[in-house]
Amino acid sequence: MKPDQFQKDLRRGNIPPICLLYGEERLLIGEALNSIRKNISTRQGETPEEEIFYGGESDPASILQSLRTFSLFAANKLIVVKDFHRMNDAGRNLFLGYLEDTSENTWLVLLAEKVDLRKKFYARLQKKKFPVVRFYHPYDAAATERWIRGYLKAYGFGIDREAIRFLYEAHGRELQILKNELDKLMLYRGKTGEIDLSDVAGISGQSREYTPFELADVLADRNLEGALRIFHRLTEDGAPPVLLHAILISKIRKLRQGKCLEEEGATDREILAALGVRFQGDRFLRQCRGFTGETLEGIYEELLSLDAALKSSCNRPETLMELLICRICRGEALCSGGDPVHLFREN
Repeated sequence: MKPDQFQKDLRRGNIPPICLLYGEERLLIGEALNSIRKNISTRQGETPEEEIFYGGESDPASILQSLRTFSLFAANKLIVVKDFHRMNDAGRNLFLGYLEDTSENTWLVLLAEKVDLRKKFYARLQKKKFPVVRFYHPYDAAATERWIRGYLKAYGFGIDREAIRFLYEAHGRELQILKNELDKLMLYRGKTGEIDLSDVAGISGQSREYTPFELADVLADRNLEGALRIFHRLTEDGAPPVLLHAILISKIRKLRQGKCLEEEGATDREILAALGVRFQGDRFLRQCRGFTGETLEGIYEELLSLDAALKSSCNRPETLMELLICRICRGEALCSGGDPVHLFREN
């Protein structure tokens, strides 16, 4: 079952007596568990008694005993087993009988990270049509954007696309990390309204005029004057060269992927969709076509070489970054295959 359908069923008051919620996106799993709690309370008119067990620590027999025992404090009971994946096969199989005969006014929620659905207990759980719901990180930029907008909207905030792009590219798709950043943004903003790039830059300590992603884009445009201007402004504002370097690696990696798809005959739309590029797609495609595959490979190798130099070189990190920016924008020979260039190696 998909998470959206599971949430719809809960809103309709369809609370299954048993469900398995698993996957890497812990924030969404936590939200689903809260929805179950809320819906049980709404449907039954009172907060259920809740007991929490742990798959790697709790005795399965004790969990089953609790499932079969009526609550002394409430008419309903919610049993949550966290880390269910840590319970061994023998322990899980003790619950097979409960799948056939669940207790009235008792709900069992199993939480796990990774599960093998071929195992006996999980196979029986699915056969009995109890919900088995996997929660992924959002699979692309569009899904991440929807989640960000929905989370902020609940608190009376909006956000523009450039701010979303910064958050997405800086922090990835893990919602717990994004939630922490959004919470900081709302506190920083102070009052409800539209969050823009300057707000995001404010909490990240970056320049309100430029962002590291603008540096990456201008560099990929091979605009030397613009790239150096943005680089100097960012470093003056305290942006660590190591952070800027990481963002440049991410940009070049994506351009390499785009170039490979282009050489394989993918259409523009297919390239943008495969890489999750939703902002300035035409610019990204122009950047891909501005480099040969060999050149992008060479740039990537030099960036990797620079990574070690930034951490160990006696030279100023800013100087090393400037050298690479100049070489990329001027189209100077960069290593690709064979013996790499030693510009950023220690002597």
